[in-house]
Amino acid sequence: MPRPPLSFRLDPPDHRAFQSAVRHLQRVLGPSAPNYEQLVRHQLTHRDSPGLVDEYLDSIGWPPRSGRSSARRKRAAVARDPSLN
Repeated sequence: MPRPPLSFRLDPPDHRAFQSAVRHLQRVLGPSAPNYEQLVRHQLTHRDSPGLVDEYLDSIGWPPRSGRSSARRKRAAVARDPSLN
């Protein structure tokens, strides 16, 4: 399935955060560190829907966390042991 192109601009503070992270990773990982585009792509991929929802709701201060985390714990438990479903 072809992926749609994605193009957007980051606000300067967000851009600087990624630049700083790349520099830090270069110091830690050396030549195997990701470049700017690779780091952004990594942050946007390999995510699951519940994780994206939780992260967004946490970032906007949406209460209560307990309801979301208990549902997430249930999904994790069922994933480990399908007989719990």
